[in-house]
Amino acid sequence: MDEDSDYTLPCPHCKKEIFDDVEQCPYCHQYLLSSDFKKPLPKWAIVLVALTILSFLLPTIVAVIRSLSSQ
Repeated sequence: MDEDSDYTLPCPHCKKEIFDDVEQCPYCHQYLLSSDFKKPLPKWAIVLVALTILSFLLPTIVAVIRSLSSQ
């Protein structure tokens, strides 16, 4: 038996544990597509994107604040 065939994950429809190589859930009988198993973006990736955007916007924000305070 192949080691990969023992890998299980929750069915995206009924949430019961199923083998990753089945085409149809044996419990709810829904067909499974690879798009059903999209993983959400990890929190660290969201934080990294937010910090990157902030690093580009921060100089502009500081410049606007300085120009408003000098008036």
